[in-house]
Amino acid sequence: MRPKLINLRLRQRLLTLLGLGLLLVTVDATPNDPTPPRDINVVLRAHDRELLQLPHVVGVYVGLLADAKTPCLKVMMSRKDPATERALPKSLEGYPVSVEVTGEIRPVHGPFAHRDRGGRAILFANHRIVETR
Repeated sequence: MRPKLINLRLRQRLLTLLGLGLLLVTVDATPNDPTPPRDINVVLRAHDRELLQLPHVVGVYVGLLADAKTPCLKVMMSRKDPATERALPKSLEGYPVSVEVTGEIRPVHGPFAHRDRGGRAILFANHRIVETR
């Protein structure tokens, strides 16, 4: 009777180890990569209109966080507004969203006004190129 008991315990341990091994393989196979699935410019185009609908939001663009390495979506606001900042998502599709108070942005007329090939006006705000629709 003793050999059957040892054989049963051995089987239980082997099954437990096999189960743990499968669990580890499953956990290891899950995507652990924090890289967002879509290009940040595609994400910007997908969400720019909804962001521009919020009060005091005057523009959105692709920028970098303060570490100067991490790409993010920058939301330009004409003035600081806590209610709008709370309404903004912390991230969109894995990219952080950062707020920047730029003041009002007005079209530039005269010799400093530029148009792209599609005829859209290109504006300069705080030394950044801002595209209008």
